[in-house]
Amino acid sequence: MWFKLLLFWLIVFSVNATLKFVLKKWLKVEPRKKELFSSNHLNETHRKVDWFVRGASLITGLATTYLVILEDYAITYFVIWGIFFVIVDYSVRAYFEWKASAYPKHSIFTLSEMVVWLGAIALLIQSSSFFFGIIEGVVTEKAETSFTVEVTSNRLWSGSSVEEVHLTDATIFKGNVTTYEELEEGDMVSVMPFDLPAEFSYSLASEVTVE
Repeated sequence: MWFKLLLFWLIVFSVNATLKFVLKKWLKVEPRKKELFSSNHLNETHRKVDWFVRGASLITGLATTYLVILEDYAITYFVIWGIFFVIVDYSVRAYFEWKASAYPKHSIFTLSEMVVWLGAIALLIQSSSFFFGIIEGVVTEKAETSFTVEVTSNRLWSGSSVEEVHLTDATIFKGNVTTYEELEEGDMVSVMPFDLPAEFSYSLASEVTVE
């Protein structure tokens, strides 16, 4: 899993660098150089707006983390939070680059970088089963210590299939059920499995979320 993620982010950074190079040649302007330990504010208004966005991001991020981890809310809330503040952060930066910078075309670099990151997040979500091994689908059969899931998601890397999921003493149930006994055939589930060698024909559930 970690190798796949590392390779994925290397590709994302490569795409971003390539896009910046193409834009530099097309726009005939150098990308804005950002200092490592600087907020790179263009004026006082930019500084105030940026710190407001960061503060709001921190507060809502902590609240979202609390809801997802401690209150068993769907991780979708965390994803929505991340996407929203990526858009807000880059949009604010692009706006002030366009309005207050000596080089308004820098805003194009910023918006292109935002598109790359949003595309990467969307691809990661769509390919969660490939990167994280997450199993999402409908429970079709339930046995004493295992159940089968018909995976009917629209993931890019796989079509419809049936996965056999076994339980362990460490398996956690979240969402609409808290125990295996409450799980029923027909329930929509998202299963986070333990890492197992490739030769295993089944999955061991670390966490089962029932919608």
